[in-house]
Amino acid sequence: MRSPPRKASEIGDILRYQARGEHLRAHLERVIGDSPEPPVVIGHSLGGIALVDTLALAARRQPSLSVRLLVTVGSQAPFLHELGALAGLEPGDRLPSDFPQWLNIYDRRDVLSYLAEPVFPGDGRVVDHEVRSGMPFPVSHSAYWKLPPVFERIAEALR
Repeated sequence: MRSPPRKASEIGDILRYQARGEHLRAHLERVIGDSPEPPVVIGHSLGGIALVDTLALAARRQPSLSVRLLVTVGSQAPFLHELGALAGLEPGDRLPSDFPQWLNIYDRRDVLSYLAEPVFPGDGRVVDHEVRSGMPFPVSHSAYWKLPPVFERIAEALR
């Protein structure tokens, strides 16, 4: 029997996370909580989903996790929030008050990247930033790490 194509496996990863993501969220919470100072956390695609979920859940508890900056890159977290498919946020919920600053980097050619600002209107902590790889999908979904503007924008957010 042949293994499924990678694209099917990536969709399966997201579905598996939604069904059984508590272990990953618990691990992320431990790693972030063990940091000696507030970390910058960066998640690409499913990593961004898991970070948004983890930080939203943690922000509802006291004490919450201290994070200097959340960066999501090519992430579906805003879309999944609108669908009601995140553990940490009900559809229509605003971000919790202890949620960190959020830089969301996207490429219009990456059909798996979504805008966050329109999903959380008026929340000054949420900033979308467009980059342009010039690559077609699916290459555009992994091209972020070859684009200097991605790193420049993260550096700018940290100043």
